[in-house]
Amino acid sequence: MPSSAVQPRPRARPEPFNQLKSAIFPRSPTPNCAPDLVTICLVSFGLALASPSCQLALYPLFGATATRYYFSQVNVQIDCILTPLLHFFFPSISPAITLLLSAFTVHSAPQIVALGLSGLSGRYGALFGPIALQSALYWPLRLLGMLATSTALENAWSKMGPKKLPKPKGLFRRFSYIAVRVFALRINVVLLYPLVKWFLDLIPACRTFAVVSTCIFFDACLVLVLQYRNMRLVTLVLFFTLAIGFILIPAPQSLCLDEPAPKNGLTSPTGSGKLLARRQSVTGLVAVGEYTVPETGEEFRYLRCDHSLLGGLWTGPARESAKARGLALSEGQVMDRAESIYATFVLQEAIRLVDRPTPARPTALIIGLGIGVSARSLMRHGVQVTVVELDPVVYEYARRFFALPKPSGGVYLEDAGGFVDRRGHTNETYDYIIHDVFTGGSVPGSLFTHGFWSSIKILLKSDGVLAVNFAGKPTGQAGMLVLSTLFSVFPHCRIFSEKTDEPKTESDFQNLVVFCMPDTRPEFRPLTEADVFGSRHRYWILNNLTDQELMISGLPRSNLILNEKSGNELELAQIKSAIDHWGVMREVLSDSAWENFY
Repeated sequence: MPSSAVQPRPRARPEPFNQLKSAIFPRSPTPNCAPDLVTICLVSFGLALASPSCQLALYPLFGATATRYYFSQVNVQIDCILTPLLHFFFPSISPAITLLLSAFTVHSAPQIVALGLSGLSGRYGALFGPIALQSALYWPLRLLGMLATSTALENAWSKMGPKKLPKPKGLFRRFSYIAVRVFALRINVVLLYPLVKWFLDLIPACRTFAVVSTCIFFDACLVLVLQYRNMRLVTLVLFFTLAIGFILIPAPQSLCLDEPAPKNGLTSPTGSGKLLARRQSVTGLVAVGEYTVPETGEEFRYLRCDHSLLGGLWTGPARESAKARGLALSEGQVMDRAESIYATFVLQEAIRLVDRPTPARPTALIIGLGIGVSARSLMRHGVQVTVVELDPVVYEYARRFFALPKPSGGVYLEDAGGFVDRRGHTNETYDYIIHDVFTGGSVPGSLFTHGFWSSIKILLKSDGVLAVNFAGKPTGQAGMLVLSTLFSVFPHCRIFSEKTDEPKTESDFQNLVVFCMPDTRPEFRPLTEADVFGSRHRYWILNNLTDQELMISGLPRSNLILNEKSGNELELAQIKSAIDHWGVMREVLSDSAWENFY
């Protein structure tokens, strides 16, 4: 006999659980399409903000060129192929949750890359390393954001007009429908990039991660308010995220500070490198470190910007030499005695060896400071030096960690283009001009155009000397663009290669210094002991200078002359050179030393 007892009804899930599920995987849209359209704009802006920030986090490991090499191509594949495919099989996560994840990722990007993913850079190299790291950083956010905005656009589309618009039937039609919708969203994100660039230019470089993550976080809060009517849930989520935000968001501001965690420096895992200071600045992450060569045990101090060395001094041999003589040297005295790790900076000192009348008080203009090897040498010879350097942190670290004396001619922390144009309207000219703006595989094209060299010529005395540093392959496309444009303004130039133990050909990557005069061919006087301050290292580089000369025929070539409109041709031509430069830098310092920056 069946029991007449009432069967218990299954327990319904608690209301807060349903609210939370609805918040993460929204199903029932609001009847008005305006919130969906505003949500699309907010999420697109959040994705556009996160994109350059996540790239910036990879610059210390790969440099800007290698980081951006495949970035846009993968974005296209995610937007136009992967998003439409996954839209069939996965529920769309709430736009607000996507933005909150983006805010946390951007906020933590320096830590995630430096402490968790940096070891992959040496394993995968300059081309595929950024792909591996962005697969764990930005591209998951891109996919979630595009899925969320695609759903929001579908909701808005279904509410437009007096009647709901019919959805296409059939797999192919459905896929095409979604693909067109996602393509429209991609255009929306791309159109926001100029606004994002303008916004990022207003932010101090060292606060980029903090400010951007804060903006994306409040972006998420606005989306929460727009998407959900249950204000109790919205209030709870806002309170929770605000609490986390106020705790976490100030953390990336440590990139505005000089010192890494330990006061005596942060040692790399292998013990061969030590980070003394680092700060995010206008040209990238500028850092000072000390490195011990594993094979010889010799130590040098270096200055890096992202994945490029701006210079360095052999501090170990200088200290050992002083110790052998029983001398107790201060840090500044060690730097005065230390030799440059790069011969090219000593080669620039040959600008004084050009045979010309020596004025009583010669003047020099240096564009691009580095650690100040050339500036220090010229000042020791009594030359009044004026320095133009774009990055204030580079100048500060050169003074603080490499004992650079204060230039007597003044320091101008600005773009060289504006300085040269402004000085061109005065009567001031210089005996020597050193142009050294190489920054890791690429150079700013605007400082290598025909117009810029013409402005430089105005600043040079009639018998003055110009020295131009360029790193790359002399007969490569980038090298020929630079040399052809330079020779079109200064026909009387001589090209010299950095002296090394191994002979190099014109097709090899190498450091070049080009010496030019306005009207005559530079000729060099014999080297004296006073020119090298008794340094064997300097004597070895500067003696028999003509042995290092490169003879490249056919310069200038009229079809390879850069002007203001074609300056970007040089930047495009340097992509391969920048990839090659990454490998060269990994030979100078070990992988662990490059990965030791945070």
